Amino acid sequence: LAGGVHREVLLNLAKIADLKVISRTSVMRYKPGIERNLKQIAQELGVAYVVEGSVQREADHVRVTAELIEASSDSHAWAETYDGQVADVLSIQSEIAERISNQLGAKLSQQERSELAAKPTQDMAAFENYIRAQALMETADVDEEHDKFVEDNKRAVQLLEQAVARDPKFAAAYWALTEANIQLFRSSNPPGLGYRARAEAALKEAQRLAPEAGETFHAEARVIYYCYGDFKRALATLEQAAKTLPNNAEVAMTRALLYRRFGRWQEAYSLFVRETELNPHDLSAYLLAGSTALNLRWWPELDQMQERIAKRYPRRGRSAAMEHAMSLRQRGDIEAG
Repeated sequence: LAGGVHREVLLNLAKIADLKVISRTSVMRYKPGIERNLKQIAQELGVAYVVEGSVQREADHVRVTAELIEASSDSHAWAETYDGQVADVLSIQSEIAERISNQLGAKLSQQERSELAAKPTQDMAAFENYIRAQALMETADVDEEHDKFVEDNKRAVQLLEQAVARDPKFAAAYWALTEANIQLFRSSNPPGLGYRARAEAALKEAQRLAPEAGETFHAEARVIYYCYGDFKRALATLEQAAKTLPNNAEVAMTRALLYRRFGRWQEAYSLFVRETELNPHDLSAYLLAGSTALNLRWWPELDQMQERIAKRYPRRGRSAAMEHAMSLRQRGDIEAG
């Protein structure tokens, strides 16, 4: 439940264009329950404020605490404790996101205000199935444990199907159901056409419920990209998603990869850099930004990216030195290379 509240608050804040919100992928590296230096964490993430909190549950009662901390001074900018029934969590997480955005002085559009106030579902049992499914999908890693990855996504599909059976208007569950089936399609050999069909069926329901939502366009783009390989149409759909998902690291990364595929190198570089800002623990974003700068012959940008990699990933020292030497040769500095 704590993970679900954290995810929903983060997703709500990430929809606000006036804020910079770090990807949950990077944030989750900082495990709860251990001594941490908030100032150091903020520096590593490139942020001025950190949000912390907890969820305590006993039977049907829940207590949610949330704190907005100014990292430079380690002082509380805002803190609140919410007590209520478990079903109140759906309102609490929206209120937390709204209070934080107000405290930070973010200017919200009417659409952003509406999205912050909206509950993903009115059915708490459906929500719990949804957050359990999301937890399975977050921890699954196809590169490390293929069989476990497949089983986790299959279990996620079951939980999400139970969620939408309880609440057929639960758009977020359909977005997740689309993604879980995409992952099963991609991880099967040969590709399981049944998974693709189920991904499209879930997407169709999401389009019926939330046709203009950025998450719906994102889900559609991923079906087009990974299930059909139609890169041009995938990019056009991602452009639509980006309009309402300004802090979505995955949207930024996929757009960058597609820009590069179409020879739009400068735009690709900008988005790879944006990915390093939104998901600062994603090594691939730094490497891709560096290789794109190399292809553009943007030597200052390449040097800057190589410095960032060396600082953030000191264990790559030998590889980084070789990459730097190769770049010096490519720019004509043979002696230095």
